[in-house]
Amino acid sequence: MAELLRTLSTVTGLPPAERRFPSIFPKIAGYVSSFVEGDVLGREPRVSLEAAQMASTTMTFDDSRAREEIGYSSRPRRSHSLIPRSGSSNTATSSPGGLK
Repeated sequence: MAELLRTLSTVTGLPPAERRFPSIFPKIAGYVSSFVEGDVLGREPRVSLEAAQMASTTMTFDDSRAREEIGYSSRPRRSHSLIPRSGSSNTATSSPGGLK
């Protein structure tokens, strides 16, 4: 997440976030939003409990099974794929699926 926030800071030109919050904060927001907006007001919560729990969960993956069974080959991670290259106008939509 920290790397994503640094990349977004670089791309947008905005300063990076300086504060870190305990992972319990999104969960509290999810519970409060689910109760107040969902139960009391009867509308869709702005912060769903599931989204709050996912935001505070570390997720990793392993593609070794796909590599072994179907010969999958992943592309290497690009550290600055969101940053426009010099001389190109709209890199976000210049390739299929909008990805580089």
